[in-house]
Amino acid sequence: MTSRGRIDMVFLFENRVFIFEFKIDSTSRSAIEQIKQQRYYEKYAGKKITLIGANFDSATRSISDWLVEAI
Repeated sequence: MTSRGRIDMVFLFENRVFIFEFKIDSTSRSAIEQIKQQRYYEKYAGKKITLIGANFDSATRSISDWLVEAI
């Protein structure tokens, strides 16, 4: 939880942080944009941060696309 919302998933490894946002029937880009708009990364300042957006397709019940972005 943050004061701006709930992060879907975070992996912490020493000085590295991986922030995940998941969408259903949307786009991985919108997932990344949500992380940025809500500033989920702020509480991890000073660490190497990687944002990962993933979209699940409800028809195929699998990941349809994903996007990785370092900030």
